[in-house]
Amino acid sequence: MNDPNWNEVGRIVAGAPAGTTVGVKAHVLGTERSWGDGAETVMPAASTIKLGILVALHRAVDAGRLGLNDRIAIKAGVKVQGSGVLTWLHHGLRLPVRDLAYLMIAISDNTASNVLMDLVGREQVQETI
Repeated sequence: MNDPNWNEVGRIVAGAPAGTTVGVKAHVLGTERSWGDGAETVMPAASTIKLGILVALHRAVDAGRLGLNDRIAIKAGVKVQGSGVLTWLHHGLRLPVRDLAYLMIAISDNTASNVLMDLVGREQVQETI
C-alpha cells in the first residue's frame, strides 16, 4: 500500500537493530485497507495481555464500576513469580488501582496484572482484546 503512514511504519521496522525480529500488522477497521511486515512470524505473546487489561480497567473506571483510587489488598494467595515487586512486599498491602496499573505497565508486575485481571473480570479483558 502506498500510504505515507504505512510507509513511515515500514521505515521504522526496517530500521530495527540487527538481530531484532519485528512483526507488524495494521488493518483500518471497516475497510479493506491493511498493511503488514513480518506479520506471519510467530512470536510469544509475553505480556501483551497487560494492554488489554489496562484498556478493560479504564473502561470499567469510565463506566463507574471501579475507581482509580480504590484500594485493593494484595493477599498472599494472589502473588506470583516472574517480573515485578509485589511478590516481595508484605501480605495485606493495600494499593490504589492506579498504582497497580502503573506497576503492571511500567515494570510488568505479574501480580499486579493478575489482581487487575480479577478485578475487571477475565471476560471483559477477553472482550477488549
